[in-house]
Amino acid sequence: MNNMFNDTFKILSVLFILILSSSKIYSNDNIIKSDKGIIYVKDSLEVKIEFITPTIIRIVYSPSEFSKINSLIIDEKNDPNPVYFIEELENKIIVSTDSLSVSINRADANLEFYKDGRLILKESARLFSERLTGNEKVFEIKQTFQLSEDEALFGLGQHQNGVFNYRNNTVDLVQDNSEVAVPFIVSTNNFGILWDNYSRTKFSDGENGMYLQSEIADQIDYYFIYGNNIDDIILQYRDLTGQAPLFPKWAYGYFQSRNRYWTQKELLNTVQKFRQLSIPLDVIVLDYLHWGKYGFGSFQFDELLFPTPGQMIDSLHNIYNCRIMVSVWPSFSKNTPNWEKMNLNKYLLDVNSYENTQVYDAYNPSAGKLYWSLLEKTYNKLGVDGWWLDATEPERMSEYSKSTNYLGSSERYLNSYSLVDARNVYEGQRNSSSQKRVFILTRSSFAGQQKYSAATWSGDIGTTFQTLKAQISAGLNFCMSGVPYWTSDIGGYKGGDPDDPNYRELYVRWFQYGTFCPIFRSHGRRAPGDRKTPNEIWSYGPEAQSILTKYLNLRYRLLPYIYSNAWQITNNGGTIMRALPFDFSKDKNVYNIDDQFMFGKSLLINPVTEPNVVDRKVYLPEAAGWIDFWTGQFYKPGETIIADAHIDRIPIFVKAGSIIPMGPFMQYSTEKPADPVELRIYGNADAEFTLYEDGNENYDYELGIYSTISIKWDDKNKKLTFENRKGEFPGMLNKRIFNVIYVNKEYGTGINVESKINRIIHYSGEKIVINL
Repeated sequence: MNNMFNDTFKILSVLFILILSSSKIYSNDNIIKSDKGIIYVKDSLEVKIEFITPTIIRIVYSPSEFSKINSLIIDEKNDPNPVYFIEELENKIIVSTDSLSVSINRADANLEFYKDGRLILKESARLFSERLTGNEKVFEIKQTFQLSEDEALFGLGQHQNGVFNYRNNTVDLVQDNSEVAVPFIVSTNNFGILWDNYSRTKFSDGENGMYLQSEIADQIDYYFIYGNNIDDIILQYRDLTGQAPLFPKWAYGYFQSRNRYWTQKELLNTVQKFRQLSIPLDVIVLDYLHWGKYGFGSFQFDELLFPTPGQMIDSLHNIYNCRIMVSVWPSFSKNTPNWEKMNLNKYLLDVNSYENTQVYDAYNPSAGKLYWSLLEKTYNKLGVDGWWLDATEPERMSEYSKSTNYLGSSERYLNSYSLVDARNVYEGQRNSSSQKRVFILTRSSFAGQQKYSAATWSGDIGTTFQTLKAQISAGLNFCMSGVPYWTSDIGGYKGGDPDDPNYRELYVRWFQYGTFCPIFRSHGRRAPGDRKTPNEIWSYGPEAQSILTKYLNLRYRLLPYIYSNAWQITNNGGTIMRALPFDFSKDKNVYNIDDQFMFGKSLLINPVTEPNVVDRKVYLPEAAGWIDFWTGQFYKPGETIIADAHIDRIPIFVKAGSIIPMGPFMQYSTEKPADPVELRIYGNADAEFTLYEDGNENYDYELGIYSTISIKWDDKNKKLTFENRKGEFPGMLNKRIFNVIYVNKEYGTGINVESKINRIIHYSGEKIVINL
């Protein structure tokens, strides 16, 4: 009996000592509560956990004190603070909302993120390495995460390495001519990470985990975003960094460009020929050096080359119904009048850039206002429609990184120049007029840049099939970085002889792919590279011209579908160019398919990226089935098929359970209303589509001045419903016709207007229900 008592006493004593030891271990931590969350203090380390929303959490680690510098990328709002709860346990602290839980390990301050008890993401090692940049004490930082074995990673901007899924890969995030750094990652495990740092950054994933490492920081600062799917994650990312405005409708048409149109006469003759040949066109692009002797940053037209630019632009608008986009650089030739204005106010960075120019300090608000005022008094007043902001990394990054800008060292803000440059132009034009939507095309991008009406193209790339294939994964990852508008130079930039049959084949295949990019644009410096070789549709011979015109006509017939998808981008945080994990994340077969994508949620696009082929393999993801756009043939899902891919055909499949509105043939996007609409129904599953329309040019849509028509297909009962129209706008069609086509192998296929119509619907805004 005594022995049993002694043994029990010894056990209790040991347990008591362990409890005392445990309490001593964690006696040096502390919790400070705030409206948004907590600050957890562990020794000299502080970690801030802020609930931006119930499913967006900001995490900040600091070994000294938290930075007071405002973020360039976060769109600050005054939303109500989410309700959160704290539970203190012996070894961990749990902070949670009704949607998520964050567990803090009291031993090492590492975090774990949970949804309904399921581990989503786990932190591991972190690093703060003190260093000097100039006279400033900063840290090099590194945060490591542990992922589940089978998840895939996407985003990180645009890179030319041909990588689609970034698991077990490494990439340097630094801006360059054809590299775009966006520090945002999306996982198929239902989370995204926005890394709030602008310096040179490295992403790597391997057997020891995934990490992000930046050269200059005051703290580790990132946002964890949980979503039900990738669309949900990107919607929240844009809520955090700014939603993408709607472009003018012409921006969804075709852009004709080359390096370069040398004279006013040459440019006007080009547009005139498009119209004479009945080849659709919305925008002609004027590349750099149109300023001639006036130099970079003059924002003028050399009168020897463009004697009457105002009349030229008026002719484009009023005779040819065409828009013009001009090349604008952030650089100023030295000792020119605009350089003098910038230099007088100390608005130039101490950087020798391209052609012995200096780059303006886009971070300085006053410099940004002056920059816009110089654009305003020339280009904008002449009626220029779009801004091609070239070389916005900016050029010569190694020199730029040594400079000091308005906010601090350019090394600290290395990757964000294009963000603030786009901001200056966007805010300048928005303050000038609400009747003209902003369109910006820029060679670089950064997190949050979508809020400044900026699309991005992939830079000065090569002219090979290998380069074409690399653009697919580059563009898909860019769009998965939360920035929805992207394009490449159709045909590549550096070279390509229009008289070479092999290059003609490449150009046709690239053009077919470009038809289904968010921005549809051809550009390049064709061989022999003297900037005088043509790059127009007719430059590639009669056979190619016929094929290219076919795809132009398809793009324009799809404008009701495209413009409605553009509205989903603006209104619902949508994405039109969709890597397959957007819509089929549960189908792990798609995680590494880098040459197929969805255009909207209905069209499966399968570019041809090899020469001399007449077919290609196509994987049909798990769905209710797939219908060949060209033939109407139905295919079961989950299979790999061999699809017809002769030179005039890019394989396109429509997801069963889709409604595709197609408009009439047009020469430009606003030539006539979409009436009648050919409404193609792809059955075997229920479907829904919202047709969006507005005034095409102005910002009235922000005031609710637009219309939507919800159209629903009930497959079981073969019932089609047109709901009451919502909203109105000046010039709206009060009465319109829908030609309803139930697609099969007999009719409703390909590009041409279908003459076999199931039902003709005369719609005047009231609800209509029909049976097919």
